[in-house]
Parts: sequence; structure tokens; C-alpha cells
Amino acid sequence: MNDPRVARGSVYAAANSIHIKRDNAARVSQIPPNQSSGPQKSFKKQTIFEAPTTLQTFFPVDLSANLIEHTPHVDETEVSTQTDTFLPNNKHKKPFVLKKTGIEASTEIAESDGLFDFDVEVSPLLTVLVNKTLRQAMCEVEWEGELKHIALYLEELHTNKALDAEAVRELVAQAKKAYAIKDAEKVEQRRRVQESALVDEKVAAVSLSRLLMSQVVEDTTAALTAQGVFFDPLRRQVEGNFMAWMYSAADTIVKTKQSARVLVEGCCYLHLVIQVGATDLTWTPNLDMVRSSLQHQRLLHYVDSLHTQVHDNMVTIPVANVPGLDAIGPVPYSRNVREFDRHIDVRIGYMYVLGWSEHCGHG
Repeated sequence: MNDPRVARGSVYAAANSIHIKRDNAARVSQIPPNQSSGPQKSFKKQTIFEAPTTLQTFFPVDLSANLIEHTPHVDETEVSTQTDTFLPNNKHKKPFVLKKTGIEASTEIAESDGLFDFDVEVSPLLTVLVNKTLRQAMCEVEWEGELKHIALYLEELHTNKALDAEAVRELVAQAKKAYAIKDAEKVEQRRRVQESALVDEKVAAVSLSRLLMSQVVEDTTAALTAQGVFFDPLRRQVEGNFMAWMYSAADTIVKTKQSARVLVEGCCYLHLVIQVGATDLTWTPNLDMVRSSLQHQRLLHYVDSLHTQVHDNMVTIPVANVPGLDAIGPVPYSRNVREFDRHIDVRIGYMYVLGWSEHCGHG
């Protein structure tokens, strides 16, 4: 069953449709009949059964009475006047006293009348005064105690603030110190890295230069050695100094041994001549044999004369005909010519070796 008086669907849609219909009707009514485009629609008369075409959705409410303050209107009038200064009023120097009215009368109340009890009547007033005084004193005491507590609180507050500020300053100082240490470590790390890089470069350069230098030194040494510029100093010293000294020392030793051998042979020959001459009177030695025998006799005589210079069975033989040699000794003394000759040879060899050592040390 469909009743046109009951709105179907959304009320908001119905209200919008009503507004749309109303706007269209107003627009159509404003257009003249000769300018209207399109076919003319027949006007349909509304009935009482149809829904109203207008719906008022906004009702303005006056809120000025509740939102705006209403001040009563006051009539104002500006009036100005000018008066002279007040003259001094010396008429009423005495205090003002009202005039008495009525009939004067007097009343006397004796203590015996018992009109009122002073202590009883004054007791409430005295209680109030005492209570007020005590209350005021207690208030003052509480006020002083509160001021004292406030002063202590302020002192504690200032102390805590000072401690907090000191702690903050310490934290700031520690932070600054930590940052400074960190910056110093960064700088030190950068310096170490730079030094490490520099050391690496130097090590690489040294390694390369060592390799190149070894090759250059080997090539140069080989070339200069081939040319004769470089030589072995030990070999040169041995060839130039030691060998010459050794040859001269060996020559001297050989000559000394030859002389000793000649002397020994002369002694032996002289002894043989003496023995043969004693047995064979017909044997006559030649001149060389006689000369050598005389030389051997002088040698024997010299050796025999050395026994006066013997000290602890050791004797020193002075030598004047050998350059660079003043004396030979001390050597063990013996009257046997061969044994004495052997001691002299050993001492001469030792002296030449000692002289060569000193020569090398000074060189």
C-alpha cells in the first residue's frame, strides 16, 4: 500500500528534493513565457494529501540576550563652575556640643543595690581579650617558626642548588676533559697514521734503494776490481809489509845460523887439529883452517868470558854489528857450544816475532 502522505526513503533526500523543486519553480517563474525554451509543462494543482513542498531546516535564535552584556544607559551631563577660595572660618574654635534637650535628672547606684556583678559581667570580655591575646601570641610564634622553617628551607634550597651547580660544572669539566682527551687521541691517531705511512714509504724506499744499491755496488766493485782500483788491503799489507819483514827476518836468522854453524865447525876443526897434531906431527893445516880455528878460539874465549855476567843462569849478549838489534837475551848460559847456539837461535826467533807484533800494532 502506498500512501503519498508518508515520506519514503531518506528524510534528508526528501528535503533536498523539496529544495530542488522549489528552486526550479522559482527559476521557471522568473523566465518570461516567450523566452522559455522547451515544451511547456502543465501546472499541477497541489492537494492536501501531498507532502509539503517547503521544509524549513534553519530557525534563527536570538542569543544576544545571553551572550552580550547589557549595561544600563546612564545620562551624563557636563557642568562646570568656578568659585572663590574659602575664607578662613574662625567662628567655631571650641568643639561642637549639642544642646541639651529634655529634663535633667540624676541617678545614683550604690554597691549595696546589687544591680550587677562586675566580675561576672566582665568575665566574658576578659575571656575574649585573653583568648585574643593568646591567639595572637600563638600566631606570632607560628609565624616566627614558619619564617624559621622558610629560612632553613631557603638555605637548604640554595645549598642544593649550589651542589647541583657544582655537580653540573664537574660534569661539564669531565665532558670537556673527555672531549679534549678524545680530540688528543684523534690527533695522536692521525699522527701515528701519518708516521706509519711515512715509515712505510721510507721502508719501501730503503728496500728499493738497498736492492738497487747492492746491484750498483756489485757492478761498480766488479768494474773497479777489474780495472785494479780496488784491492784487498790485507793482501796488500801482507805482500808489502809482512812478507818483506819476514824475508829480511828469515835472511837474518839464516845468516846468524850460518855464522853459528861456521863457528861450531871451526871449533870442531880446531879440536880435531889439536888432536891430530898431538898424534901426527907431520900434518899441517892450511891458512883457511888456521884462520877459522883462530876465530873459533876467539869465540870460545868470548863465551867463556860471559860467565861473569850470568845471573840466575841467564846471560845477555850485546850485539853491535846487527842494525836494529842491540842485544840478544836473556838466554840460558851453557859452556856447551851446540846447546848455547841452540838457545841463541830460539831467542833470536822470539825477538823477531815480538818485533813484528809491535810493528803490526803500531801500523
